[in-house]
Amino acid sequence: MRTTLLIAALVAAHLVLSLAPPALANVIIQEVYPDPLGSESGGEAVLLFNNGDESVAVGGWTLETPSANPDARLPANASIPAHGLYLIADTGWRTEKDDAAWADSHHEDAITLRNDGGTLRLRNANGSIVDEVDYAKADEGLAQWRSGDVFITTEPLFDEPLETMASVGIDGTSSGTTLLITENGNDVTSVTPSPGRTKYLDLRIESPTRPSVTFDGVNVPIEDAGTDAYVGELAIPFMMVPGAHDVVVDGVRTTLDVLPLVALDTDVSTLNGDATGDADFGSGGPTIRNAGNIAITVSVARTRVMNGNTSASARILVETDGEPLSLTSRSQRIGTLSPGALLPLSISIKADAPGAYTSSLVLFAKKQ
Repeated sequence: MRTTLLIAALVAAHLVLSLAPPALANVIIQEVYPDPLGSESGGEAVLLFNNGDESVAVGGWTLETPSANPDARLPANASIPAHGLYLIADTGWRTEKDDAAWADSHHEDAITLRNDGGTLRLRNANGSIVDEVDYAKADEGLAQWRSGDVFITTEPLFDEPLETMASVGIDGTSSGTTLLITENGNDVTSVTPSPGRTKYLDLRIESPTRPSVTFDGVNVPIEDAGTDAYVGELAIPFMMVPGAHDVVVDGVRTTLDVLPLVALDTDVSTLNGDATGDADFGSGGPTIRNAGNIAITVSVARTRVMNGNTSASARILVETDGEPLSLTSRSQRIGTLSPGALLPLSISIKADAPGAYTSSLVLFAKKQ
């Protein structure tokens, strides 16, 4: 999983930190790489990001570029997990990409991204526009990273991992009693847990008598909805241990399988001055939290540092438990976290002259 933090410094020692990208749509065009250092054939790529809390099926979706409509069509079974990434690359990416350490693509297609810029459109299977954004004239070997509704030029950010979320599934009936699990009024057999918080699923039980319901041995409150129907809620905490969990209705056991969830989050939206991290989530100092249910390693990288519209030589430093680390576009490991564990994150900008410096921090979570 990848989390992005936007940084802006009004003077060399003045820092503002805010979460990004904003929620423009559930699936957005996050990064574009039009002009690779190596081959134009096999070296171009577009990265999609699902900023919603639910997995999105993107089978049959198309990517429109200035060269063609469509220029890429996603496979019928394609999907992007909640807060997950999906990399579309030119045919031959696996062998022709500029850096062998970059992630393999989820889908290869014969895309052509013009170096002089243009409009990218993401359309769903019905042809409706899901996202539309303009990218600027490309610099060779540099990518463009989405910030709000514009792109900023930066070093490519395609390093492993390109993680996805896992899912939780349940399906069961017994002894003439029917158990239905619903979300937003729709019957579901699987659900993506919400990173960092508990998700609640609606229970509806059809039974001639009031049922007794437990989840992992704990009673689930049930209300009479009339006409032999009973309703309640099933809570799925984000830290629930992966594996089989029991839902028991009137003594009949159904297994709910909780799958691993890789996720992280931060507790800071705005900071003034140097940001000193702490281990108290929500207290004000920047803190990283493992928002999933398995141990993860956390890495961090940055986009290009800018002073206005000009590339700047200012450095961004982060510190967790050791010496300050000077960031580059290459992701660097900063710690390991067990489920729910916290990691202080101190951030500062060092520059030779006062100015309004901007950049983006990109945090990566990978299963340990």
